[in-house]
Amino acid sequence: MNKLFLTLIVLAMSSGGGIADEQIRRIQEELRKRHLYFGEIDGRKTEETTRALQHYQEKKGFKATGEPDGDTLGSLNLAEPPKDAAAWPDVPVLKSDTARQMKEEDRKYLESLPPVGEAPDNDDAPPAEETVPPKTGKEENSAPRKETVPPRKTPATNDTPPKETAPAEEKPAVPPERAEEFVRKYLDACETNQLESELAYYSDKVKYFDQGVVGRSFIERDVAAFYKRWPQRSYELLDFKVVREQGDEAVVKFRIAFHYRSPQHTVAGKTDNYFTIQRTGERLKFTSLKEQRLRD
Repeated sequence: MNKLFLTLIVLAMSSGGGIADEQIRRIQEELRKRHLYFGEIDGRKTEETTRALQHYQEKKGFKATGEPDGDTLGSLNLAEPPKDAAAWPDVPVLKSDTARQMKEEDRKYLESLPPVGEAPDNDDAPPAEETVPPKTGKEENSAPRKETVPPRKTPATNDTPPKETAPAEEKPAVPPERAEEFVRKYLDACETNQLESELAYYSDKVKYFDQGVVGRSFIERDVAAFYKRWPQRSYELLDFKVVREQGDEAVVKFRIAFHYRSPQHTVAGKTDNYFTIQRTGERLKFTSLKEQRLRD
């Protein structure tokens, strides 16, 4: 009887371990698809597996425990998600399913930039030096001597002295109102399923989220896949400002509210976006895209 009891316990433990290993193996597969796990697909919960799972949870806005909880398994399509769980797409929201959100150091740097039109603090700047005419040593004993300056002769053909012209005020390469209009039209194009309409806003080479610098063919494939995953999309521009100007470029920050619909899910949320606009002649193009997802 005791041997039979022990045998049943061993079988039960082996069965439970097998289920757990299969779950970990499937998690490893899903994380590898998302370019987050690069180890062996062996069903073992190694440190590399845990770190990859934590990274995924951070991306999704979940608590980064490294444990396969209900929200995480549901998001990986390995279990039914809780009814109150938001079916967030992989970030960035505006585009690439495989890209990750902006690095924290990038976000902090861009947040530290004052909006265009606001002067940076100059409390540490040295005071302007006052120009004092040199003393001759005779000021106390005699009245100042008047110097006779001969009148300036002007040409006989022109008795009126030339007028001094003030230097023209330097205009920004990308005026804020034009940059905002450009972003609004871009968001309108993103709501359509017309690929060429949206691609017209990107430069030939774009620093594409965290994918690095990519070409037009990469963006075209990525956008097409995004359209397929989320066929219905809407965007609302909530806030906009130019945070930096340099040469023929301007970095803009804008916040959007988005709403996606697919046959399986309905998703809504907000993001802060940092895009670089480059002006070539009269044409504007995006040359860099970064995104920070917000969670209420």
